[in-house]
Amino acid sequence: MTNNTGAAQLITITATWSGDGFLHAFSDPFNPANIDGCIIGSDDFGGTLGSSIFQLPIAAGQTIHIIASTFDANAATGGYAITVETALQR
Repeated sequence: MTNNTGAAQLITITATWSGDGFLHAFSDPFNPANIDGCIIGSDDFGGTLGSSIFQLPIAAGQTIHIIASTFDANAATGGYAITVETALQR
């Protein structure tokens, strides 16, 4: 996602799914073979079947990549939802 609002924002990313998963945010450019660009990550600790990243700052014009993935190849699969909310950073 790219912040095209013209002002710094705080974003909250929430993911829900039916299996065990991870939620990560990466800086641009995104390279899945290099984890150095990972800004923050979240696991569904406690088997909550969802992960959240709260109030991640994103500068005006900045692009980040939101990545949702399973824990391993044997993780349950199914439907998922990712919600992104923004708020003006003060």
